[in-house]
Amino acid sequence: MSGIAGAFDKAVNPAGASKDAGAVTAPKAKVAPKATARAAKPDSKAAPTTVAAEAAVPAPPPAPKFEDPDKLETGLAYEELVRRFGPPTMMVTSTAERTLFYQTKDGMFQLKLRDGLVASVDKPQR
Repeated sequence: MSGIAGAFDKAVNPAGASKDAGAVTAPKAKVAPKATARAAKPDSKAAPTTVAAEAAVPAPPPAPKFEDPDKLETGLAYEELVRRFGPPTMMVTSTAERTLFYQTKDGMFQLKLRDGLVASVDKPQR
């Protein structure tokens, strides 16, 4: 057993430090020399990486502009309604009709659709 411990001690402590030290010291690491900072000359051929990365991402499309719900009128088809005024805030469907709600800063507009056409428009009271 002492032979193994002695061989281990020689492998860990090749300089022959005493066994009483109790701590194993790691060999010193070599430190790389410090690089001197130089001002980089702008290279007109190379584009900055941040600009190139941003240019690769397409810009999101602009938000669609919808008409004011105050212009809602009866007889308008559902497809035309959604195209002009956007999707409703809420929709309730029953067997006979659909009720659509459009929320605006002025209040809630309520529309009744029958057979795919706007049958009535209730505008908010001001």
